[in-house]
Amino acid sequence: MMRISWTEESPNELVLKEAYLERSVIKTIRRRQLQVEQDLCNLLDFSSGMRLIIFMVPLVTGLVLDYSSRLCLDHVAPFELVNTLSFCTNSEYGTTGCCTAASDQHIKDRYDYIQTKASSAEWSRCQSFVKEILCLRCSPFAGGIFDHSRSFPGLCTSYCNEFYDKCRNLLWFLDPTLARVSALDSRDGFCQRIAVDDAYCYPDVASSPPDPEPVPSPRCVCLQPTDRWLSMPLWAGHANDGSGRLFVIEQRGRVRILDTNTGRWKTDLFLDITDQVLITPTKGDERGLLSLAFHPDHASNRRFFLFYALERDTEEELPEEYQGRLFSFTFKVRVSEMLVREDNRDQADLTTEKIILEVFQPFQYHNGGALLFGTDGYLYASFGDGGGGGDPFESSQNKTLLHGSVVRLDVDSDTSQPYTIPPNNPFVGQAGDRPEIFSYGLRNVWRCGVDRGENGTGAGRGRILCGDVGQEGYEEMNLLTPGGNFAWPAREGPACYNNDLCGQIGPEVHPAYYYGRSVGGSVTGGAFYRGCTNRGLEGLHIFGDYRSRSLFTMNETDGNWTTEMLPLCEGFCPPGTDAFLHGDVLSFGEDDQGEIYVLTDRLQSNVLPDGRMHRIVDPTERYDPSLCAVDRSQDERLRMPAQSFIYEIGRD
Repeated sequence: MMRISWTEESPNELVLKEAYLERSVIKTIRRRQLQVEQDLCNLLDFSSGMRLIIFMVPLVTGLVLDYSSRLCLDHVAPFELVNTLSFCTNSEYGTTGCCTAASDQHIKDRYDYIQTKASSAEWSRCQSFVKEILCLRCSPFAGGIFDHSRSFPGLCTSYCNEFYDKCRNLLWFLDPTLARVSALDSRDGFCQRIAVDDAYCYPDVASSPPDPEPVPSPRCVCLQPTDRWLSMPLWAGHANDGSGRLFVIEQRGRVRILDTNTGRWKTDLFLDITDQVLITPTKGDERGLLSLAFHPDHASNRRFFLFYALERDTEEELPEEYQGRLFSFTFKVRVSEMLVREDNRDQADLTTEKIILEVFQPFQYHNGGALLFGTDGYLYASFGDGGGGGDPFESSQNKTLLHGSVVRLDVDSDTSQPYTIPPNNPFVGQAGDRPEIFSYGLRNVWRCGVDRGENGTGAGRGRILCGDVGQEGYEEMNLLTPGGNFAWPAREGPACYNNDLCGQIGPEVHPAYYYGRSVGGSVTGGAFYRGCTNRGLEGLHIFGDYRSRSLFTMNETDGNWTTEMLPLCEGFCPPGTDAFLHGDVLSFGEDDQGEIYVLTDRLQSNVLPDGRMHRIVDPTERYDPSLCAVDRSQDERLRMPAQSFIYEIGRD
């Protein structure tokens, strides 16, 4: 084969390098802010609440981008309506708005309630005002109309005067917070408080809407934290059962459950195998509980699979392929199967463990750890090259070993055996080669994403994109192909690494994308976005870099992959979301709705709970929330007043 050597950075990498350098300035400032915050907290022994106040000051005083005119009341962009609303018909704004059918019904309930409190004369004068004001929550300009700071919309002066003169007695029902405001005693006082003289006063905003601001390029995202600190969270995924449960691995050997429907964590652990898992408190230990995969039919068969490291019994005989090698093999990684308890689907039954596959490790590092089911129903697992610089175990090009490969197993055809070999595995029947191998020539695959396919068309379904951590010069994102040789250690990224092997190993599969040390230093494979919330992320593979704390997207068009930085939306993230990564990018997760989470940790301690999990949110473009099982937009009912003392005063 022709020897290929790239010595220049690709144009795509140069763009990312420039973006990374620009972003690094912001990150340097933020890290200094974090350090000052920590130093102040240590010095003054403030509570966590005071820490938040100190930390937020530089955020809110920094650059603020005005997106208020095209935001809903949840501070996220409006959306194309899936169904026409029955009450707030949105005739003034077309098919774009901020209300789902559920929130539209809640507004109708409020409207009907107010009607019961009004006299016939009042209702004849005010019903159109009441409906218009209530339905402003559905306007695509709701963020500008309400200005994010008040519960009553901003009205144009003439409209405000007319409304007050006709409907003053119904103010209490439209906004209970105005009940004790002395300004309500006069029209001038009320309208000085409520009327606004800008482009977003109602009804002028409906007839002459401001031009929408452009979507940022490149697209940016915000991070919505889950309400728990975690200890080295390495994996998050769902159970294929539509329950809304998100399972999260902590490296020491525990699995917790987050109910994404409620945002609450289950009290009890799903699984705790800390007494079996091999790991030390040392920072950077790559062993432990590394991955989990639920069977596609988990809802009916209760099966799931684990990938973890454990000590080798000193009396355990080494398999033949390891004998005669000058390595100690003090531990191994194991893929095993378990069942959940029949009487409690929130707890694993540890007594049901069945060993599927074990691989002995010559060094502490490069254990792999990806474990997943493809859309073909087979179980995939990644194993690192065994560790040490430059593959001293000489494993990645040796198909008699499973090191440096991704294997594919059939765990269904004959359950009396740990597994069988899929008949179309690429090395079936080839003398000496392990038939489990699907792809090889890999260094240390850390996290893969399976594309569940575009909603409706299924486009892209079945693609598996993996991050392969580099040695010295390049990080790789590789699209798995049957029988593909990704060339490690002959090549790292585009460049020769082992000159004796480079160009001498037969056909090679080149990375879908690679980047150098100017962009990052340890790739973390991610997930394909196929969720129901972030319209602008549809079909993108979101991944990151552990060392540079950066996020990226990859997109495939006609077999060609393009990559962009995915920055955080500094200055205009919605309340309750963050515009910064808490720590190093450890992993990514995907819930049953297809929403993506990023898992981080600042101290890299598997003992101290300093890790976080955030859901990725695009504040600039989204789908109709009614497409999701849980409408996260504004399905909270409008408050009804408990009393009506204003109603009893001064009625016509």
